[in-house]
Amino acid sequence: MSISSKLKILRVLCELQLEHNIRLRESIPTALRAMDMRHLVTGVDKDGLAYYFQIDSKYGLRLYTTEQDDESGTSWTLVAR
Repeated sequence: MSISSKLKILRVLCELQLEHNIRLRESIPTALRAMDMRHLVTGVDKDGLAYYFQIDSKYGLRLYTTEQDDESGTSWTLVAR
């Protein structure tokens, strides 16, 4: 199974836990939202897509894009690494 497939399965499992596990959901502070955990927006293009970049020691620079109003985090796309 590819890494991409494994990550998709992991994400779905995590989302299911957050949706259906009431104790887990209640233990997360209400102030902690997806937008609070994201890096600051690097820029926005003419179509309204927001761009973020991340630098780490193992993989270097990565550039992601997402729709600006995406609270669920489902529109994230890796643009470059």
